Amino acid sequence: MTFDVLIPARMASSRLPGKPLALAAPHSPALLQDFGRKLGQLDRALADFDHPALHRDFHWDLANGNRVIDEYAGLVENETLRELVLKCRFQVSSDLRRSVIHGDANDYNVLVDGDRVAGLIDFGDMVHGWTAGDLAVALAYVALGKDDPLGTAKHVIEGYTEEFALLAEEREVLRKLVRLRLAMSVCLAAYQQSLRPENQYLQISQQAIADTLPRLFEHG
Repeated sequence: MTFDVLIPARMASSRLPGKPLALAAPHSPALLQDFGRKLGQLDRALADFDHPALHRDFHWDLANGNRVIDEYAGLVENETLRELVLKCRFQVSSDLRRSVIHGDANDYNVLVDGDRVAGLIDFGDMVHGWTAGDLAVALAYVALGKDDPLGTAKHVIEGYTEEFALLAEEREVLRKLVRLRLAMSVCLAAYQQSLRPENQYLQISQQAIADTLPRLFEHG
């Protein structure tokens, strides 16, 4: 694996360069493709790694998505958003490939330096889950707030598949996995907000999700 800075920041001998992808807008096609390549390198490196501790029942595991929606969608106050969230439930029709994944490549866990990704941090959500879930999580957050979320995703996918090929069944459900992750984020934020109504941080991405999610249902 050529990308040697994909390690938790606390284990590094010095700070990684750059700033979070979320603060690096606008995101050029070159940056998005490099993000995909680096994530593909990581997933390729993890493909033959395993550890018993990562076989766990974890609430952010996409395999738990339907359960999360069933339990917490009722707490989503916005009726239109709640209906969209419920539409994100889906049954996987085949046994998707599984492996150890980072699990949370959101735009605050990706460090960028110019048009290149310098590192990926926060490995606390690692889980043995659907391999395509790593890419789906990345796409879910990089698409937020974009005028063309599907075009944005395409750049990341192109870079990813240069390093790590998607299987046909993974391509088929990738957009559904992206929608599922966003629905889980809405539901879990609503649940946490019900426990801590004063914590406005929990709503940080909810409007962006409400704006983006309908567009992810366009054309299939």
